[in-house]
Amino acid sequence: MNIEIKLKTEKKVTVDFLEFGYFGSDDTILTVDWGESQYEPGDIYGKGVQINEEYANGRINELMGLELTALQVYDLESGQEMDWIEVESISYFDDDKTYEVMPYCLRRFQRHDIKTDCVNLNLTEEQYQSIARYVRQNDKIENLFDALESHLLQRNGYENVFQFLEKELQEHPKEMTENFNPEAYTGEEEVDALCNIIEDRGGIATYTLISNQGTENECENEVVLMKKQADVWTDNIREKNNGSDMLIQEGDIILKDIKGDEVDLFFVDEICFKADETI
Repeated sequence: MNIEIKLKTEKKVTVDFLEFGYFGSDDTILTVDWGESQYEPGDIYGKGVQINEEYANGRINELMGLELTALQVYDLESGQEMDWIEVESISYFDDDKTYEVMPYCLRRFQRHDIKTDCVNLNLTEEQYQSIARYVRQNDKIENLFDALESHLLQRNGYENVFQFLEKELQEHPKEMTENFNPEAYTGEEEVDALCNIIEDRGGIATYTLISNQGTENECENEVVLMKKQADVWTDNIREKNNGSDMLIQEGDIILKDIKGDEVDLFFVDEICFKADETI
């Protein structure tokens, strides 16, 4: 049997350790010991490679495919271990059968050229994927922001709710975008997804805003807020209990006449509370 490794560029290397996982009748690991064989540039062949005896009895005939689990390579000239090497393919030959290492296992050995007017980068797969993850996350943030702006601000005028969720998106981008995928939604499904996000952040409600600040009489206005916002802004928001009177327990009342003397007896018809003041 033989193993062939093809590199994308000319390198003189020593393959010190190589390990395959194979899928067949079970998930046994095939460990391949390369010894100290050295290879010339171009097509690289491992000769005299031995498979551990405990896996050799008949199991190799059940092999369906190879999955690379480890590869350790040294530069032949410097003797230094290489963090990456551009591998085009790895094949295993056994009699008249050939097995290829699955392409996705070789992605981590790829390099990516990125050229712009300002930079010329040659990135490892790990670096490339790191950038790709950043770009994908940024796209998710922009998609959710656009949906919030469209449905909450432009269509419904829920400015307070939009501002709250915009801040949440800035502070918790991964958590906020985790279950939002506009590519898979119809318009109705997108609204449902936004509703789920709103409920996860505490939900919204309609409140009656009552104030007499700067005006002669009280002003009432309905406002839609996240419930967490209402909890924070309790000094400015009061519910009217559907028009019924607020239940207030009687406490101690001390009155003084115009001379400053306490009054022992007096009659009270009504006590009213208005925003930020008591009469």
